Amino acid sequence: MSADKSVAFSLPAYPESFVASASLIGEAFNVYHETGLTPRQLAEQRGELLKAAKRMIAAGDATMDGIGDDTLKMIEFGAADFDMRAIIAKCEAK
Repeated sequence: MSADKSVAFSLPAYPESFVASASLIGEAFNVYHETGLTPRQLAEQRGELLKAAKRMIAAGDATMDGIGDDTLKMIEFGAADFDMRAIIAKCEAK
């Protein structure tokens, strides 16, 4: 007859908030190592991209609507395009 020599281990019960916090910290760590950016830097980049995209859409809408001086519309569209390209380059540099 052989005796069962297996040992059962049990992990301590952690509060749900502790587990959620640990998961969030782990995800932030993974994001940093995947992108080279902190979650804060990604949020800032997202804000810049959103602002530039909205500006480009507004400039395109103004051009399509035929409102205002054509030269001013092209300047605004060109500035929006410049912003978008600069932000994309910044994102790709990371």
